[in-house]
Amino acid sequence: MNDFDNILGVDKIEKLRDKARIERMIDGKGCALCDYSGYTTDKDGLSAMCSCEKNKFFKELFKLANVPAPYVGKTVMDWDSRNSKNGKDLGSQQEISQKIFSLITFYDKHLLNICNNNSPNIRHSGGVKQSLHSVMFEGNNGSGKTFIASVLVQSAIKKGLTAKYYLFSNIVKLITTWDKGEQADQLCDEFKNLDLIAIDCIQKYDEFPKKLYLQLDEICALRLNSGKPTLLFSDGNTNSISTGASWNSLLRSCITVRLPNVR
Repeated sequence: MNDFDNILGVDKIEKLRDKARIERMIDGKGCALCDYSGYTTDKDGLSAMCSCEKNKFFKELFKLANVPAPYVGKTVMDWDSRNSKNGKDLGSQQEISQKIFSLITFYDKHLLNICNNNSPNIRHSGGVKQSLHSVMFEGNNGSGKTFIASVLVQSAIKKGLTAKYYLFSNIVKLITTWDKGEQADQLCDEFKNLDLIAIDCIQKYDEFPKKLYLQLDEICALRLNSGKPTLLFSDGNTNSISTGASWNSLLRSCITVRLPNVR
């Protein structure tokens, strides 16, 4: 650097630095903390990715994991125990909401162990002690189903795990056109290998295509055999969706949690 200082002059070097800094700012790279470079340097001279770049990196991963845009960047701590996701006062349901917050906080804290088949035990209805692994969250519109699915998927990714958010309708659409080999193979691979999957908006359609029963049972079998946790979200009608033994086994493997009743 001293050679450049001698050749170009200190003033010239500073102008070049300022120009480069402004260009990085215009390009949306970095922040004031890292001088808009994307990296910081510690006292030992070692470089590390700045928090601003980490946030951008994770946001891209969240998008790839299909996390709904309104919930990207949200965490468990954003759960509101007083109001529904629609902004309605929960009233007498606030106590239930607080318990839900405690549960998802506990799940988040033990997520690594849960995904590594070392699930903690919890006590729930009637003092029953049970392993906390897969969970079925039931609730009506505005009760927080999509929020919970989104924040736990994001938390898993931040912890270095693989995770993905699915809409049940998209799964149904895909597996009823199972001739799309590449997409079908990808779905099977994800259900077999991802550390955590969350399936939101599960519902029974008036007419389920016959293909659905066999293919849904197939991917459920892959998920069960993986030993990895699954989060399911519905309005409480999953038992009316009778597709086969593996689907029913997946339901039985879940602890059922009722979310606050929103009116």
